[in-house]
Amino acid sequence: MELKALLPILDKIIIRNELPEYLMNLCRKISNEQTTINDVLREVCNLNIHEGVAKSDFIKLILDYFEIALADNILTEDEKSEIRFLKRLFRIKPEEFKKYQSLRVEYLINTRLDRIYDDNVVNFHERILKDDLQEIVGLSYDEMNNYVKEWARKSILKGANVENLDVLFTHEEYEEILSKRDKG
Repeated sequence: MELKALLPILDKIIIRNELPEYLMNLCRKISNEQTTINDVLREVCNLNIHEGVAKSDFIKLILDYFEIALADNILTEDEKSEIRFLKRLFRIKPEEFKKYQSLRVEYLINTRLDRIYDDNVVNFHERILKDDLQEIVGLSYDEMNNYVKEWARKSILKGANVENLDVLFTHEEYEEILSKRDKG
């Protein structure tokens, strides 16, 4: 991957100016067309920042990148590749998203699921987006399904068909929801 592919979204992040100065400088360095991946790796290795603080900031940058990429409600293959690249570049492990940015991850997941389930049907593109979100923030299938259950439960109570919701309930969970729906 070439660093210049990151420029359009990184430029938007720089304009927001919501990152710590060292990370803003790193983004500016990446935005310089003469910068190589090795230059960035060297810069990251030379940061004199506590690892936990840096991880939290790097994850914030990745989540900012993800949100800007999703402004059009579509995550392209290139954007997914760019996010994966940033995760590798900053050596972010899947479990670190919730460890270092749990509130932001929760907010992002719930905001996206609200949009996906607002019409009580999950279409093909929304399923892909949900899977992409799961991958990007490092959730297992079961962890993501637990978030989805809450939104699907609301849809079923409004009369939606579970087959259109891309969710897995246990038999007991589904029967309990149907019982609540039937009681009105």
